[in-house]
Amino acid sequence: MDQLCLALTPVCGETRRTVINARSDPGTPVVAVAPSLSNIDYPGGFYRELSPVHLNFVCALNGHAAPDLGEAFTYCELGCGVGDTTTLLAAAYPQGRFVGIDLNPSHIEQARQLAAAGQVSNVEYIAGDIARLDANTLPDFDYVTLHGLYAWVPPAVQEAIRHFLRDKLRPGGIVYLSYNAMPGWGSASPLRRFFLDRKDQLGDDVLAGVRRIVGELVWLRDQGAGFFRDNPVTADIVRTLESADPRYI
Repeated sequence: MDQLCLALTPVCGETRRTVINARSDPGTPVVAVAPSLSNIDYPGGFYRELSPVHLNFVCALNGHAAPDLGEAFTYCELGCGVGDTTTLLAAAYPQGRFVGIDLNPSHIEQARQLAAAGQVSNVEYIAGDIARLDANTLPDFDYVTLHGLYAWVPPAVQEAIRHFLRDKLRPGGIVYLSYNAMPGWGSASPLRRFFLDRKDQLGDDVLAGVRRIVGELVWLRDQGAGFFRDNPVTADIVRTLESADPRYI
């Protein structure tokens, strides 16, 4: 199950609330990183853990005040993808101002189209690198969410994210930062290593290369490789990979 913890973090002399979701459930693993993240569209999806009411609930469980959802509030999702979560939340909370930021221009275009199709007017989408973003054009935020992003990007981008949080999170604001944690992901680690050891073999067609590597895992499993016999949960993960969108992998 998801393990939620609440931490009080000093930022620039002020205490700002950080909600961290350390996901320990193996779930569907992301086991490889494509050479160019901006060239592959990530599949959409709605993640309920990012919703303001969920984050406020976690604060309540831990005895901390949270923004009043009956009043106007501001919300930013870093790495918003195609905008499924941000747009749906904006539609559910018309009193909020929502901003989605993503490096991939194709993601942002799809997000804008989704918002326009749903006539959701209280959301803005920005295509850009967080390290080069002019944050002065943005409001300060009550909520900033990052789902599976922080542990995926290089240190320079992580530093830019920390600067963004320092500069743009309101005192008492909430940060949601999710990442895949041990021990739940321990069973997937060898599979991740299998992909990483072959990343130089992906070729120009990255998605075809991902499918090929998945095929190798399927072949090993079907041949009764001892690793899969001794670790049956990994066989289940490979079955999930067989049907997963290669853009997600």
